[in-house]
Amino acid sequence: MLNKWSGWLAVALIAGCGERDRLTFQGPDGPEDETPPEAVIDDPGQDTVVASGPEFLVGARVTDEGGVDTVYVDLEGTDHELLPLQGSGRDTVLVGIPIITAGNRGVVVTVQVFGVDLAGNRGQRAIRKVTIE
Repeated sequence: MLNKWSGWLAVALIAGCGERDRLTFQGPDGPEDETPPEAVIDDPGQDTVVASGPEFLVGARVTDEGGVDTVYVDLEGTDHELLPLQGSGRDTVLVGIPIITAGNRGVVVTVQVFGVDLAGNRGQRAIRKVTIE
């Protein structure tokens, strides 16, 4: 009897192995969230030049109506690294990014910020260059 059912199971699996659609899930409030989070670097408002010496703080925010899961910050041009920040489902996450300027005269630090929302959508990077004199 077991062999009879395993044969039918194999036929069902083979018949079902045609073209497959991607599984999508719809929450109680409507369709799945496909809108990625938005990242903005507010301060400075454009690429900037700063003096070597005191730490310089770059201000950014990541927003998503469906909730921010994680915020990522990449710093190119420096050996300083930041771990991903947990958004904990908030709709707005504010981030202060420290740039160490002391001893880094002539260095250009490229700051990149982006977020991933609770649905797994990855947003575009906000980019700012900070030149240290």
